[in-house]
Amino acid sequence: MEVVPTSFVGELIQRLRVEGLPVEVRADHLPMLPRPRRIRRHVGRLETVTGAYPTGDLIIVVSGTLEPDRGLLADLAEPGAPILLVTPLSAAGRAGVRVGPLVTANAACVRCVDLQRTRVDPDWPMNLMNLTRSTGKVTDPVVADWAVSTVVCQVHAWWQSGSADTVGHSLELYAHEFRLRSEVWRRQAGCGCGEAVTA
Repeated sequence: MEVVPTSFVGELIQRLRVEGLPVEVRADHLPMLPRPRRIRRHVGRLETVTGAYPTGDLIIVVSGTLEPDRGLLADLAEPGAPILLVTPLSAAGRAGVRVGPLVTANAACVRCVDLQRTRVDPDWPMNLMNLTRSTGKVTDPVVADWAVSTVVCQVHAWWQSGSADTVGHSLELYAHEFRLRSEVWRRQAGCGCGEAVTA
């Protein structure tokens, strides 16, 4: 019998399967699937869902903290598979979720995002350290439904064309506000992820 978590991640997995999208589950409470040793040390800190698509593997990272651990993301990104981030949000007592960015070889990487945030807020590196230690969950049912639907749409787009709206972008929705916010992430000079050019 297959174990599927009854959570936001479980709902996401079930929707991906209903949509006929190939999916493989890698999560701390499921039987351990083969992973490189450097990835195994991070198990329990986040959950990942992967699928082999015609356009290549896609990894969906659902963070259990308010920002995913950057060391783990670097390890996951090393083989070159695109990564779609799903992150719980908490600000001024409001809970929400961020979908994106979808990190690909030709778009802003997570380090580019951090460099861009640091340009706007010099305290971002310290804030990031605190956020990677603060647990968070997507609990509001409306926000969770939106996030699951958005992820499924992004996976469909990636599956069909090798691109999606969250490439170089992230979308945020907070409970009780229900106004969609969008952030644009550009490749940053000095990042080292490629021929980065700042706008």
